[in-house]
Amino acid sequence: MGAQMPGGIRRCRKERGFTLLELLVAAAVLSIIAAVAVPSYRNLIQRNRVVTDANALLTTLTLARSEAIKRNDQVAICRSTDGSSCLSSSGDWGTGAMVFSDQNRNGALDAGEEIVRADVPLSRSSTISLSVNTLVRFRSSGDLVAGQLGGSFTIQPSSGGTDHRRKVVFTATGRPRICDPAKDATC
Repeated sequence: MGAQMPGGIRRCRKERGFTLLELLVAAAVLSIIAAVAVPSYRNLIQRNRVVTDANALLTTLTLARSEAIKRNDQVAICRSTDGSSCLSSSGDWGTGAMVFSDQNRNGALDAGEEIVRADVPLSRSSTISLSVNTLVRFRSSGDLVAGQLGGSFTIQPSSGGTDHRRKVVFTATGRPRICDPAKDATC
């Protein structure tokens, strides 16, 4: 317990550590900080996933456009879940996208046409929808084929909500860009 001092008086040694009250106060402060930080962190993660998916889609569109110019031929992007065939219906582009050389200019992947790139899935955390058609086609000049005046892909969290939504907008000239509908009226 303690050391004995001369005259028979015992000196108590001070115990080291925390009292129960100190531990409870520390736990309460830590839980308050966690309650404030976790929702903010969740929003940060959700926003970053949407931005990452928008960048991946922008890269795919830019690749298709540059391949059309490089090959001096039409290149198309379609929705695909397997990376080897196009889906003819509209739906969630997050399931996958495929870039292919459309040599016969019919807007479909046919035998002998090269698959340039397949991203399956394109996103695991976002829902991606296209405002026009079911595919995007670029001519050898880099602009969209006749009849396609442009459009946009909308990327939003799969969990719902539009707080972190982004759009990848492309015009008839074929040049894509990312914009935030909450901050950009031209989006």
